[in-house]
Amino acid sequence: MLRLIEWYPDQVSKSWHILKPMIGAALPPISMSREDRMNKVLDAILSGRLDVHVCFDFTEEKSELYGVIVTTVIDIVDGTDRQLLVYAVYGYRKLIIEQVLEVFELIKKLAKSQGCTSISGYTNIPKMIEYVKQMGWEANYTFCRVEV
Repeated sequence: MLRLIEWYPDQVSKSWHILKPMIGAALPPISMSREDRMNKVLDAILSGRLDVHVCFDFTEEKSELYGVIVTTVIDIVDGTDRQLLVYAVYGYRKLIIEQVLEVFELIKKLAKSQGCTSISGYTNIPKMIEYVKQMGWEANYTFCRVEV
């Protein structure tokens, strides 16, 4: 059974050499060209603006790392919504569809525990878009960007 475990900033700091490439590969395509991008992400994690959750599969024999999820809570300005923004998801191991669904259920529980009424995120991965649509998520918006 998969479990999501929130890592405290000191745990992230100690394992940053492992987490940095995973999180970097999963970040949304905003400010890709900034040299200090990962330093800014680490700063946000260490200051509590971003949370890191590791996904483990615990069995009687051992525990295996399955992935990393970086989140933050956003209170919508007009007070209509409190969202759990899934900022980055990185799968360390290939997951079967049942495990993907299990992770989404864990994210839902996480959102509820933080008083969120919705979950949002970004992806350009067609398979992920297909999964979220199958689970009843809206996937109607396209992230658009231009550098100036």
